[in-house]
Amino acid sequence: MTTLDLRSRVVASRQVPLAVMVAAMSVLALVCAVGLLSDDRTVLGVSVWLEPLKFAVSFALYGATLAWLLTLPHRGSRWTRAMATVFAVTGILDVGFIAVQAARGTFSHFNTSDDAVNTIGQYVFMTGVPDCSSRTS
Repeated sequence: MTTLDLRSRVVASRQVPLAVMVAAMSVLALVCAVGLLSDDRTVLGVSVWLEPLKFAVSFALYGATLAWLLTLPHRGSRWTRAMATVFAVTGILDVGFIAVQAARGTFSHFNTSDDAVNTIGQYVFMTGVPDCSSRTS
C-alpha cells in the first residue's frame, strides 16, 4: 500500500459525506461524458450534457480538496465537519437537479416554465442562494 492510498483512505474515513459526494459526482461525470458523445440534443447550440459535466467535475475536485483540507489539524473540527456534510448534501441536490434538467433537454438555471419538476428545482436554487438584493442598509 502506498502513502497516497493510505492518505486517501484516511480522508474517506473521516469525511464520509464528502467522499460519497465525490464518488457520486465522478459517476455523474462519466454518465455526462457518455451523454455528450452519444446524445445530439442541444440547448442554445450546446450539448445538454455539457453543463452537468462541468458541474460534476468541479464539485468532485472541490469536494476532494475540501475533504483533504479538513483532515489537517484545525480548530472547530466538529463545526467544519457539519458544514462539509451540508455542502455534500446540497451539492448532490443542486447538481442532481442540473442533471435531471439536462436529461429532460431543458434549461436548469433561469428557467421560468411552470412544470412541477422545474418549480421544485428553482425553489431548491432559491433556498441555496438567498437573494440579498431586497435587503436595505
